[in-house]
Amino acid sequence: MSSSRPHAVTTPGTRRAARPALATLLAALLTATALAPAAPALAATEPALPAPGRTFEHYPPMKDVYQDYFSFGIFGAGEPEGLVHNYASYTPGNEMKPESTQRDKGVFTFEPAEAAIARYTSRNPDLALYGHTLAWHSQTPTWMWDAPPARFDQPGTFDRAVAQENLDTHIETVLEYFGPRLVAIDVVKRGRGRRRPGRLAGVPGQG
Repeated sequence: MSSSRPHAVTTPGTRRAARPALATLLAALLTATALAPAAPALAATEPALPAPGRTFEHYPPMKDVYQDYFSFGIFGAGEPEGLVHNYASYTPGNEMKPESTQRDKGVFTFEPAEAAIARYTSRNPDLALYGHTLAWHSQTPTWMWDAPPARFDQPGTFDRAVAQENLDTHIETVLEYFGPRLVAIDVVKRGRGRRRPGRLAGVPGQG
C-alpha cells in the first residue's frame, strides 16, 4: 500500500517572488558593513627611525635599544659626546696597561688612566667602568719578566721567581687602586703561546 506525502512545488512565479527579498537582504548587509566603525590599524612591530644622515642626538641611544640583550660599551677613545650618548660603559684602551701604570719598577703612574676615565665620566657620572689589562707580553716593560740587562737589583736572567713577584705586586697594586670602581678587569691578554724567553708567556717555563 503506497502512502502519499505532500510535495513542495516550486513554480516560476514563486522563484520570481523570492528574488526581490534576497536582493533586499544583500543590500542591507552591504549598508551595515559600510557604516560600521573602521577596525584600528595594527600597531607597527618596529619603531619608526629618523631619517639617515643626522647627528647622533636625533637617534635613540644604542645602550637603550639593546639594554635587554647586552651592555653597550666604549673601548678606547673617540668623540666623547657621541660615545656617552650611545654607550653605557667605558674601558680604557692603553692607559691601564703595565707600560702606562708602571714603566719603572715600583713607580706607579695612574694619571693617564684617571684622565681617560674623567673624559667620559665627567659627562656621565653613572658610566660603568671596566679595566684593561693587568698582564700582557706587549706594552709591558721587559724588566717585569726579568729580561736582560739587569736592572732594579734584578739578575736579568729571566728568573721565574723574580718575574712572578713583579707580576703579583703589579696586579695587587693596580687592583687596590682601581678595583672599587671597576665592574670587571681583563687579567691576562694573550698570556699563552710559544715559550720564548723574550715574552712574559715564556718566563714560567724557564728554570
